[in-house]
Amino acid sequence: WDTSHKIARTEVDSLDAAEQHYLNPYDESFYILLSEPERYVNHSCDNNTKVVNFCDVAVREIAPGEEITSDYRSGGVEIDFECGCGAATCCSRYKK
Repeated sequence: WDTSHKIARTEVDSLDAAEQHYLNPYDESFYILLSEPERYVNHSCDNNTKVVNFCDVAVREIAPGEEITSDYRSGGVEIDFECGCGAATCCSRYKK
């Protein structure tokens, strides 16, 4: 990931709502504003990558043409989203 686009947590409100969707925690003081291509990795509860040190790492073999996906809950994303991935373990089936 390009981690150079840091936004102070105190400045988040200066971003429009669409850009706020692409924030990922960096540390206690900053978010990273995701850029291409990582901003286009979709969520799946049956993900084929995970985030390790701000890199997407495959957790299983990815078939040619298969969409790259990540479990947003494991990468630290702090957005609300409604999941409709359809996986047997889909988080939309659980209420906390």
